[in-house]
Amino acid sequence: MLGDRIEKDILLDARLIADKDAELARLKIENKRLKDRSESLEKLALKLNAQNNNLRASNKVLTRRYVVAKERHQNLENTPSSSFRQDQITAMLRKSTRGMKSEPETLKDALVLKMKCGTDGYDEVRKILPFPRARALQSQVHHIKFESGISEEVFQMIPAFVKNLKEEEVECMLALDEMNIAPTQMFDPSTKKVIGGVTLISHDGIADKALVFVLDGVSTRWKQVVAYNFTRAKGEGEDKDAVGKELAEIIIEIVKRAEAIGLRVNCVTSDMGHENAAIWRYLGLHCIRPESSFAIRHPVRPNDLLCFVTDVPHLFKNLKKCF
Repeated sequence: MLGDRIEKDILLDARLIADKDAELARLKIENKRLKDRSESLEKLALKLNAQNNNLRASNKVLTRRYVVAKERHQNLENTPSSSFRQDQITAMLRKSTRGMKSEPETLKDALVLKMKCGTDGYDEVRKILPFPRARALQSQVHHIKFESGISEEVFQMIPAFVKNLKEEEVECMLALDEMNIAPTQMFDPSTKKVIGGVTLISHDGIADKALVFVLDGVSTRWKQVVAYNFTRAKGEGEDKDAVGKELAEIIIEIVKRAEAIGLRVNCVTSDMGHENAAIWRYLGLHCIRPESSFAIRHPVRPNDLLCFVTDVPHLFKNLKKCF
């Protein structure tokens, strides 16, 4: 009896020890799980703290930007409405002007400004004043069909430029010069025509030169192409005087149109190629000693003269050829 009882006690003690070992093992596993969970929560807390610090910093930056934008908006509201148009004020309030559409009057002022300052000068002005990008201006005038001959559309645009010129800035000259081009024909999608043939009546065939007419300021640096024609070098025996007559008539017509919009054309300059020399002969101009004639009566202002001046750089070039 005693032996059985002792055996039962031993078995009970062994069972209790096994249960305690199992419980201890379970507690160790639970402790490790809780420890891992604690470490994860600590990492999450550090991450959230860092994000909170970043949000605080961003909030400070946004607050400063809001204060600056509010002050800028108040300053713009206090600016006289005649200084800027609504689209310009909107452009100054925005961070980017991409996608914005400018008012027609703003585009007109911008075109005049670019014509007077050039591309580089216009870009410098845009750093201070809210004007559209040069590329935006190009897209606005893309529809202009600048066909050969005297450009009607250019002469419709120039008055907006002329009205902003000072009295001395309307004084100008007309320059004409030729440049070589590859003789070929191609389709012009803007005019839906095939171009490349000569456009002067006194010429025929495929053009190998382009003759450009440009109005240039005298007291102020500005220039504007007002006409061009495709031409071809004349062969021997062909009538160059007919070309001189036709070109002289074009010059007179350009002078009349320029004067009609408020410009004052005082002289015409070109090199002394054969065709330009033919212009001089047709108009009765010459530089022969002891007498010389280098001007005609102005076609618009009868009391003034329209002078014809040889291109000085070409004089130097001809002098260089002598050596």
